[in-house]
Amino acid sequence: MAALFDYPVLLAAVVTLGLFGAVWRYFDNNRLDAERSSALERLGASRGWAYTLKDGAIRKELGLPFGWSSRWERNYMRGREGTTEFIVFDQYTEHKNSPRTRRTYAAFRMGPGFPRFQALPNTLQMRLSRNLFWSNLEFPEDPRFSEIYHVESPEKDMARPHFNDRVRSELARRPGWLLESSHGWLRMTDGATDGEAEAVPAFQAEAWEIAKAFL
Repeated sequence: MAALFDYPVLLAAVVTLGLFGAVWRYFDNNRLDAERSSALERLGASRGWAYTLKDGAIRKELGLPFGWSSRWERNYMRGREGTTEFIVFDQYTEHKNSPRTRRTYAAFRMGPGFPRFQALPNTLQMRLSRNLFWSNLEFPEDPRFSEIYHVESPEKDMARPHFNDRVRSELARRPGWLLESSHGWLRMTDGATDGEAEAVPAFQAEAWEIAKAFL
């Protein structure tokens, strides 16, 4: 009985289709990235925010870690809320077996001496990503906040006073946000992925409400 399939031909077809898909995703991602960058550059100009596509100096200023081949940042927009400087930027993440995602972050300059910490949604997935060398911050006076967020810091005694009633209230009203601080900057994202450029001003304004509570 003749073979139903010519396996070498079938294998070649599968490999060809895989390569075609990879090439198509590469060029489609480049197209989408260019469209978003153009939209954000126009948005920044309309609001008086200085736009930069890529800048290693800004990454260093914000304290973003280097050496992550699966994570990168672009579309930096710098502005001010009163006397507080802020930078809004996109962070892309891509792993081998999962699709690429994009989150928008807002970072606010809190000044020298602002402690390092991270506040994460209190979910199993986020608890698995916690820093084992940092101390947990406990809030027995606010069990609702403790149910929603996990907070940790290598500077526990310095960070704890910053999570006052107002800060905890602002965060409790916004489950799902991620906050991290280093180098005097407070960075945050609402956890949404692939948002439209038109949504950035509303996101920045909401992030500013959280940042103000820390000031």
